[in-house]
Amino acid sequence: MNIIVKASDAEYKVDLDKGINISSILSNYNTIKAFYAPDVLIEPFCQGDFIGDIKQGSSVNFKNVRLNPHGNGTHTECVAHIIDIDWPIYKALNKNHFVADLITVEITNINGDNVVTKEAFRINETSAEALIIRLDEKVSGDLSGTNPPYLSIEFIEKVLALNYQHLILELPSIDKEQDGGKVAGHHLFFETSSKPNLHKTITELVDVPSNVADGKYLLEIQIINLDMDASPSRLILYPMQAIAS
Repeated sequence: MNIIVKASDAEYKVDLDKGINISSILSNYNTIKAFYAPDVLIEPFCQGDFIGDIKQGSSVNFKNVRLNPHGNGTHTECVAHIIDIDWPIYKALNKNHFVADLITVEITNINGDNVVTKEAFRINETSAEALIIRLDEKVSGDLSGTNPPYLSIEFIEKVLALNYQHLILELPSIDKEQDGGKVAGHHLFFETSSKPNLHKTITELVDVPSNVADGKYLLEIQIINLDMDASPSRLILYPMQAIAS
């Protein structure tokens, strides 16, 4: 199915049959995680003689899931992650489709930290609402206690200058793992020093395939209607082809 997307700079043709999943898979095995979250656990519900598992003789699969949205796999969060406000993610994400810029960034070692600096940001102007940041070196596995890469404040200031509303990255956080509770990058992006932006989101721990070229895409963000500050999420990229005027 083809649709026409009208952005401020041009019109684009998008083939909805060519979506690219950039989300991690949540399972009992090999799930990326961070911040010492427990492993994802998917197990049969049991009550009396009933075991909700076809492999164990049940007529249906009926299973419980344990996960921490911020620590297990791809998730999307809003400003309620860092301030005391009754504002769940399903209200924050009031639409699901965005024109997005995908960029690949290098990591710079600064005093033992791996940082995405402002020099890695090479976009000067854009009409896109979302920015997807792919690392030139992938992160994987259990990132807890590893001091993963993070975004410099100067990089986030450039994000703000171009008015991106949605920030998507392969990192577990835009901030340093242990920063004394400041989460300064989050506060800067969500504009909490003035009037918090209720409809901005940050999506972390995505996985952009290496064979997907940098450029402009239609981005779809899918979440659960979960009554909390974050939700596990599924993100799909759709290539956009400019229509000649």
